[in-house]
Amino acid sequence: MPWWDIALGAGFVILALLVWLLKPQSRAAVPVHGRGTMDDVQRLVSEGQKISAIKIYRRIHGVGLKEAKEAVDAMSP
Repeated sequence: MPWWDIALGAGFVILALLVWLLKPQSRAAVPVHGRGTMDDVQRLVSEGQKISAIKIYRRIHGVGLKEAKEAVDAMSP
């Protein structure tokens, strides 16, 4: 096996590790599916995590995206 094949393979492994290590981490802990509460929605709204708040609101109330967005926007200061 030529040395460049080994080097290329090692490079891909290092690149994959760097991508995994440097991926952005969520600042707010989003509750597990089925365990979200309106307190979690309020907390996420206050932390500026509106998209996560909308997702949890939709799970809790079973509403569409528009209704959830309007409700979360109404909670914003």
